Amino acid sequence: MMERLTAWSNYGAYFPKCYEEPCDGNGTENDCDNCGFMDDVCRKLAQYEDIGTLEEVREAVEKQKPKKVVIERWSPSICPRCGNELSENLGDGYYEHPVFLERCPNPDCAQRLDWSEEE
Repeated sequence: MMERLTAWSNYGAYFPKCYEEPCDGNGTENDCDNCGFMDDVCRKLAQYEDIGTLEEVREAVEKQKPKKVVIERWSPSICPRCGNELSENLGDGYYEHPVFLERCPNPDCAQRLDWSEEE
């Protein structure tokens, strides 16, 4: 678990380390520019940003749950998330469905696929 850098008071969020030696909450702009704490803050913020927003995390989790591929007669199979065509047209009205695909090949999607025939 990451070390928490902020705390809450009745006045809002603040950095407790800014109230320790040598600043004691009275730092000047020059002191803050030379403070290693700001490097820590930037590094931790970057780690949180690497994880993504809550919505991005939820979307990534949803992509891990297999979704039923859309298969209709005389039509290519379709990714249920992005609509990407998954099948190869054999030129005679039939399509070869790549049931070996575990994920949508569209790199912006990568939805896990369910090829089972059960409803």
